[in-house]
Amino acid sequence: MHYKIYFLLVIAFSLSNLACDEESVSNPEINKLEEAKDLWTVNKSSNYTFTYKQVCFCVYYGEMKITVLADSIYSAQYLESGKDVSVIIDDEEVKLVDAYPESLHTIDSLFGILLNAAKNAEEMQGTYDGSIGYPKTVSIDYSFALSDDEITYVLSDYRALSTK
Repeated sequence: MHYKIYFLLVIAFSLSNLACDEESVSNPEINKLEEAKDLWTVNKSSNYTFTYKQVCFCVYYGEMKITVLADSIYSAQYLESGKDVSVIIDDEEVKLVDAYPESLHTIDSLFGILLNAAKNAEEMQGTYDGSIGYPKTVSIDYSFALSDDEITYVLSDYRALSTK
């Protein structure tokens, strides 16, 4: 009988901790993300450019200028040189946009990643543009137990393009 009570207490304590773990990304942080997404949805343009940098233990392409036309990635160029971001495939240089379009993000697709991270990551902190809502800097740690799973997205210099 004594073991049953102990067992029930352990389960109750574990469940209370599990409930806390589900809110690893704080509600204020999630609210901030959702408010920024709503602001972006109202104010966004289908055609725009922005500066993008991804900081992680992953392939690093450097800081780049992303051009989005009709809500799709049109080009990615190194900010410093203006050259297209490219990869070598079968000894040929191929634009990253053509070879691996999923490795680049529109602001809409980035919001999808961030909303998913808010549900699954252990920690997330972000800053968002106050007038348009796009993410400026968002850091995500998916698991405290793992190293090298952290990622930070840095966006700046958003500029809507005219539709002419």
